[in-house]
Amino acid sequence: MTSTEERILAAASACGSLSELRRIHGFLIRNHDRIRNPSLLLAKLLRFAAVSPGGDLAYAACLCFHSLDHVPSRGRTFFYTPPRRGLARSGDPARAQASSARARAEPGLGPGDLHGLALKQGCLGPAAAHVHNALIHLYAAGPEPGRAGRLFEEIPEPDAVAWTGLIRARFAAGDPAGARRALEGMPAPDVVAWTAAIDGYAKIGRPGEALALFRSMPADTPPDEVTLVAVAAACAAAGDARTGGAVERYAAARGLAWMTALRNALIGMYGRLGYVAEAERVFAGTRRRSGATWSAMVGAYAAAGEVEAALRVARGGPAGGGGTWLAALSACAHAGGVEGGRRLLGRMEREGPGPGAEHYGCVVDMLGRAGRLEEAYGLAMGLPEGHANHAVWGALLGGCRIHGDVDMAERVVGEVARRRPLEGGYYLLLAGIYAAAGRHAEADEVRRRMDLTGAPKLPARSTLSL
Repeated sequence: MTSTEERILAAASACGSLSELRRIHGFLIRNHDRIRNPSLLLAKLLRFAAVSPGGDLAYAACLCFHSLDHVPSRGRTFFYTPPRRGLARSGDPARAQASSARARAEPGLGPGDLHGLALKQGCLGPAAAHVHNALIHLYAAGPEPGRAGRLFEEIPEPDAVAWTGLIRARFAAGDPAGARRALEGMPAPDVVAWTAAIDGYAKIGRPGEALALFRSMPADTPPDEVTLVAVAAACAAAGDARTGGAVERYAAARGLAWMTALRNALIGMYGRLGYVAEAERVFAGTRRRSGATWSAMVGAYAAAGEVEAALRVARGGPAGGGGTWLAALSACAHAGGVEGGRRLLGRMEREGPGPGAEHYGCVVDMLGRAGRLEEAYGLAMGLPEGHANHAVWGALLGGCRIHGDVDMAERVVGEVARRRPLEGGYYLLLAGIYAAAGRHAEADEVRRRMDLTGAPKLPARSTLSL
């Protein structure tokens, strides 16, 4: 191995951010003639992009396709594995699949467009399992997950990737029983399929079933770190600290405890369950800390009401740290810590980093949920135009809806109408608040006025989904 190869391999092994990944990838492209065997280097880059919390599935998908020209055919199965594992743990696999499709087809096409294009070009024959599989995963993550099942039935001999896509599609379609049947009907389910099912149960709010499924995994299919991340999230949701501790011990015994994504999940789990000392212990032992690591520890302190500790960690986080501070504010909102959240915002304003619209939206949301609507309205009204955005006004209307405050909702919509005349999502929220208060005539009148003015019926969104 040349000195150049040694240096770039060391850099790839220590890669901790997407910007570093891009620099290393660019160096590899410029110096490809000096690298005799790029497979190992490409594998490290691909693994980081696909499964690290600091990576990016879209980049991983493109990197995978671009790498295969440099990888012997006997080693290509390995190069499909990291993106597949990333898809299994991702809440948005469509982005990666769409990016890989864009590497080969037109940009901006949806699942149906790509499906039609594949049919037109004869790309769905028996030898095109990878095309079927990509479409199945696209449909599973899109608005028509039922079409994934129909496409799956067209495959004469579906492989593990197709079965995993079907499991995800069944969960997306609101059919967990169908997902379970798919898992049980799959010949020799692999760890990715088990993980997809466990993660699926956790994400639909049935963490007990996720943990039961985890406990039923066969001995010859041991969980990997991606499985354990999903299980840690399920433990947090189920309040199961005992299983969470067992997950950490298992990871240590299997040599997986160093994985940053898993350590982040454990910190978040312990913090959510109130075991702050355990979260501190895992955080202190995490050598490679991503932004998510800092955010998880900040969130653990904030959820426990330890605002000063949360501030201390937030200030020690990555440069800029806006996401870390947002995690602290969000944790305060989850825990009902309004005063702590206000103090955090004040410190950001005084000491930096300066809060952005998402931080203000989070505090407005927190105040609104606590019933302090006048205070939330005053905060929103005092923001600069660029900061008083959809997140802020949507969060305030969300508080009005929770507390049935029609008068405040009218004031908010009136202010939005003055600033942005034709944004109909706010009127829809107002109509819903009227209807919830039993004022159906006024709700109908709001909808009638929307039709007359042609206001687009796009929903306004709150900052948080609690």
